[in-house]
Formats: sequence, structure tokens, C-alpha cells
Amino acid sequence: MLLRDRVRQVWADAGVFDVKDARVRAFLDHVEANPTACFPEFAVEFRRAYYDLFDVLIPPLLAADDQELMLHLIKVADTRRRKEVATLRAFAAKADAKIHKVALEEIKRLKLRDPVTKRTPTKRKPAAAGPARVSQKKSPAKKAR
Repeated sequence: MLLRDRVRQVWADAGVFDVKDARVRAFLDHVEANPTACFPEFAVEFRRAYYDLFDVLIPPLLAADDQELMLHLIKVADTRRRKEVATLRAFAAKADAKIHKVALEEIKRLKLRDPVTKRTPTKRKPAAAGPARVSQKKSPAKKAR
């Protein structure tokens, strides 16, 4: 099954085609009107004009648990957008490491930045084992009189 057909099937199963919202209909009409457009092209148009529909259109695609579809979503993810980063993190937190090995590797490769601090998480070195070192200043020796 072509990816485009898979996406349409997922949306149909989730009832997205039954939604009466004019904006949802407009996006679906755009998808139907552009049969040769590919996933990255739809992602650009989605972000440009339909991003407010994220919660209607994206969760069903994630819930489909389709590895190929998930890889395409990861590849077009905009890691500068909080909602997309949060979605990727949520997927990574609940994904089965054996089943979604490739998808999780792709997410790891993105080096997601913290949406608040805008910093990429770094690996911290584990603390050295053993007793804590306490700095002891040597007192100056008293001069003999």
C-alpha cells in the first residue's frame, strides 16, 4: 500500500474524513487535489496554513503504529516547534525499543533540544565512586618568635 493511501486509511479509520470542520475539510481537499505531492510537501503546507489542526490530524497517524509512517513523520518533524518535539518525546517514551528500533534511532539522531532552555541535552559523566573529596586549606605555619 502506498504511504498516501495508508495515511488516508488511518484518517478514515479515525473518523477524520467525517469531521465537519471547514479547516479540516480544506486540508483534506488540498491533499486530494495534489495527488503527486509527497510527504515533505504536505508537511510544509500543513505548517504554513493548517498547523492549528495538529491535534486532529497527527495523533491518528501516531496511533496507527505503522513503522514506515512513523519514520516519515520523524523525517519531516520540525524540531524548532514545541508541539512536534513534545510529540516525538512522547512517542519515544512509550515506544517498544525492539519494534521501533529504527524510529527511535532517528529520534535520537535529531538531538532534540529542550523546548524551554533551547539546549541540546548532553550526557553527563557519572560521579566518581568513592568518598567525597573535601578541600582542606592548610593554615599558614606560625612563625617562631
